[in-house]
Amino acid sequence: MTFRSFLRSSRLEILLSRPLVAWLYLVVGMLILVWWTLCVRMFVYSYFTTHDFDVTVSDFFVITIFFFVPVLLLGCALLQNLLQRVRLKLWFRRQTNIPLYASAYSPAAAGYLADYEFELAEAQAMLLHLHFRGKLTIAEAGQGFLLTSHGADNVGGYERAFMEGLFAYNNTLQLKSLTDPLLLKAAVDAHAHLTSQLQQEGFLPPTKRQDRTVRAITRFVFGVGAVVAVMLVYSAIFEWGVVSQVLYPRFPVHPSQLWLLGVVSLAGLSVILAGFWPRFSTDHKNTISAGWLEAAGFKHYLQTVFADRLAPAALRTQDAETIRMYVPYMIAFRLVILDSNYVRSILRHTK
Repeated sequence: MTFRSFLRSSRLEILLSRPLVAWLYLVVGMLILVWWTLCVRMFVYSYFTTHDFDVTVSDFFVITIFFFVPVLLLGCALLQNLLQRVRLKLWFRRQTNIPLYASAYSPAAAGYLADYEFELAEAQAMLLHLHFRGKLTIAEAGQGFLLTSHGADNVGGYERAFMEGLFAYNNTLQLKSLTDPLLLKAAVDAHAHLTSQLQQEGFLPPTKRQDRTVRAITRFVFGVGAVVAVMLVYSAIFEWGVVSQVLYPRFPVHPSQLWLLGVVSLAGLSVILAGFWPRFSTDHKNTISAGWLEAAGFKHYLQTVFADRLAPAALRTQDAETIRMYVPYMIAFRLVILDSNYVRSILRHTK
């Protein structure tokens, strides 16, 4: 299984670009796993010490299957996703140890191929790239920016769709900042055009829709798991006295209950261990792999050589041509954050 097809099917992001999500998955997944371990320990202890429990066998099966299993699967799925992210990060580093000093793609396309995400960064990079090519002008206007179109002649594909979205009603557009929602809204059609173009050229796999039944079951399990997890957290914090008190009547623990706990635990463990599958591989003769490696190699080069040189504090030390050539790619690769002050510095140093 290639990196690209796996990334397309699972919608994973590279760990370095989403560290907060990774930590959230780790904390929530481990808390759920610890909670489940304590539940299993409690039942095993009650069985071997002949201490009775306050739930009948039938109620136990219903509660476990419809409430506790979704919570466990939710936690295991988060840990599986985290494990895949870590493996993906390590594999990514091994594959991109050879830098490329130029890219045949535009900034938006290179950024899209590097992490398979088309977001605000790609739209900002495309806007600056069009500005440097003279297709539009970005000018300071008070606290915001004024965009002026010079026509969409000799601009094709996704860039034309982007400009038509920006200047649908007028040749000028006032933006409060380059994080304005209007910018991302204009990039929606550009995203669709770029995806279609890269698919036709063989750089992206065909889009496959997930089966509706699988999607519905997944949403149900995750939805129930999330609701029950919130209820458990609320009970542990605000109703601990009620939760921890001994209730009567008491019922003996049946061996079938332990068998069910064992089967469910093995199912959760198999979900986590599935994070070691699939093995990532790259066919360098494959168009998709070659395109991704080219974009990733150029990102590696920029990150190594220009991360400090093109940082906001050091931008004035670079000549205008270097800024025009590399800053749009730095933005698309999310190596710099494009805030209003940085945009103004770019415009002043490239006049």
